[in-house]
Amino acid sequence: MTLVKRLIMTFLLFLLSVFIGCSGGSSTLNGTLVGNGVVAGRATVTNGGSDYSNIVITLDPEADSGQVLAAAERYERAARRSPSFKANLQKKMASASATSTLQANTNTDGNFTISKVPSGTYLVKAYKPKYVQNATPNVDVKPDQVSTVNVALESPGTLTGKVILQGESNSGGVICYLTNQNFVLSNDSGKFTFDSLQPGTYEITVKEYGFETYKQVVLIEKNKTKDLGEIVLEKIASQSIFGAIAGEVRSQNLSPLSSVEVTVKELPQFTTVTNSVGNYLFENLPAGKYTLRFEYLYWMQEVENVYVQSKHNTQIDPTYFDLTKPELGIIDGKIFPAAPSMVSIQKTGVEITSKILNNGTFYFPIEPGTYDLVIISAGFVTNTSVKGLIVEVGKTSKADITLSPAPGKLMGTIVDGTGAPVPNVQVDASGNKVFSGSAGTFLFENMPPGTYSFTFSKTGYQINKLPGTQVLISGENKDLGRIVLNKMPRNSVIATLNPDYTPGKVTVSNSLLYVLDQSHDLIHLYDKNTLEEMGTIATGKNPQHILVDDNYIYVANKWANTVSIFRKDTGVLFKDVEVGVYPVFLTKVDNQLLVTNFGSNTVCTISLSNYQVTDSMACSNGPVRVEKISGKIYVLCQLSQILEVYAADTHAKLAQVPVGLEASDMVKTDSYLVIVDSGSDNLINVALSNDSLYNTLSYGGTPVAGVLAGSTVYISASGNGFLYEISPTSLTMSDSINLGAGIEQLYYEDSTGNIYVSDPTLRKVFLVNSR
Repeated sequence: MTLVKRLIMTFLLFLLSVFIGCSGGSSTLNGTLVGNGVVAGRATVTNGGSDYSNIVITLDPEADSGQVLAAAERYERAARRSPSFKANLQKKMASASATSTLQANTNTDGNFTISKVPSGTYLVKAYKPKYVQNATPNVDVKPDQVSTVNVALESPGTLTGKVILQGESNSGGVICYLTNQNFVLSNDSGKFTFDSLQPGTYEITVKEYGFETYKQVVLIEKNKTKDLGEIVLEKIASQSIFGAIAGEVRSQNLSPLSSVEVTVKELPQFTTVTNSVGNYLFENLPAGKYTLRFEYLYWMQEVENVYVQSKHNTQIDPTYFDLTKPELGIIDGKIFPAAPSMVSIQKTGVEITSKILNNGTFYFPIEPGTYDLVIISAGFVTNTSVKGLIVEVGKTSKADITLSPAPGKLMGTIVDGTGAPVPNVQVDASGNKVFSGSAGTFLFENMPPGTYSFTFSKTGYQINKLPGTQVLISGENKDLGRIVLNKMPRNSVIATLNPDYTPGKVTVSNSLLYVLDQSHDLIHLYDKNTLEEMGTIATGKNPQHILVDDNYIYVANKWANTVSIFRKDTGVLFKDVEVGVYPVFLTKVDNQLLVTNFGSNTVCTISLSNYQVTDSMACSNGPVRVEKISGKIYVLCQLSQILEVYAADTHAKLAQVPVGLEASDMVKTDSYLVIVDSGSDNLINVALSNDSLYNTLSYGGTPVAGVLAGSTVYISASGNGFLYEISPTSLTMSDSINLGAGIEQLYYEDSTGNIYVSDPTLRKVFLVNSR
């Protein structure tokens, strides 16, 4: 079964579960169930003897198993390579309604009873060592009623293999998933294992961004391990990865056959018909191995192992049909309206074949027998309207289907803590986004039936994620009621990270927060929204500073005298660049990195075109910061207690400004450089118009670092734990926040207005709202 078919079938099963789950019990907005019932039944073990005692039966709230897999695919492989990644993600994605578990143990005959079960729909799970449940039914619990359900266990199978990413030294963190959306991640050597699999047929998919996707149908047997061996994923070098297939179809007397339907089984969206001379052509097919399916009136055949190479037209031998005698019957019909749909031909509940349609017309050459038709179409009610359709050799059985449209609506009202409406709030319903209006109301129209998770966000407000999920039934207009979004005070702590190490410099990307761990030579990666750790990256010795752009992570390693460059998507080391002695600071200007080397008193330039040092400029003692502004290079030399100004092209010294006893940081604004002098507790600004001292102001608490946030500057004071908001011109303080103890390093994220404050004394990283 193809991936598209499986997704659509999953959608069908989901709709059925929705109809079952909505038949009993009421629920509040947050998913709390009311009313109690009883669940009773029997559990058995296939080939496990006659003693069915001590099988653990649990009732878990019904959940969408695909949510965790979908979430995992959004993270970079650098995060997925962590051994604890999947467990952390499962914990994060766990429904708020799944905080407790109802369970019981079976007696010798396998009977069990679970009392005082809140009304609602549950998944019934059975556990016994060395066995696996052969199906996971759900049970609908109603108040003051007994609901019965039976389960069975059998011996499991195992699937294993090894992923090799072409050109990569580490193949860890690659997503491997099965038809049932169960997934594992490969370890650093590429090995993966699925334990405790129910016997049966699965399709395994192994995928990683930038590489060819691997798919394979496998049969899992009881008590056996299926080893797929080495799976090599070839790197996609460019977009030119497509090829073509050409061929012809003829009858037994060599006459060309027109109107023969030809389909690529693995990619059913690739379908065509032969022309008047029996020829067909598929263009822009991804490179790979395929099976072609040929259908013509009462005949059908398949051609396997058709290989497509990139930039190559594959010519295959003619396909012949013997038309002297009908072999099959035909199921022929139309779907009204002609919406994109899947037609599944089934016998006793088992799919025989299926097709994805765009024009609403279908026909199936098929062996004689009695069949059912199942039609699935997004935005319409699932329609199993044709049952017991009889097919005979050489005859056509008609089956026209009319779909019933079933879009729904999701709506609600957003208010603040006082009950006032909040406009312009972004409402995210599982990737679908709208904004609230002036009255705080929002509306999603024409939403297909399904399960949706909701997140409400607006700058300056606390993010509100509704617990659990909301189920939308076909044709339902669902009102979520009033959602409260609390406003965050300006210059207040939004969240706090509590690592078990001393945090250093921090930076962020779209999804991750990066924190340096100098003591252990690591970068720790956290989910930026939840602050849950997703993995680590090993750096050079004593990492001092970190930068992240669209493709790479750059780290200055003080004791290694290098700048390490890691691939952002995988976390794999791309290159170590040797610079001067004790590099402590990096800044990116155009397509270059400027690096201050504290030990060798130089500022070197790394070209990001060839990742080599292309220039080195001598300066005074102890350079700790550097900026390149309007053809000039400004170097803050801590040991010499001066700010030096050089011509960027000739390195000629243009100016020299005294900046105090122990200058530790420098903040660039539109008109000034604000210097932090931790040695004499002063702030100094230097006018960029004439490169001269403009103002000096004394602050207590030992200021050590600064950052520009919008039009103001924030200064951290390690001595008293205050974060000061100051004017870059007058240096006067306009506001402050007491974070406690020894706050130091700062990072500002413009998209959110958040300031990340690293506190090595308390071992914390604070998120402060600056807007």
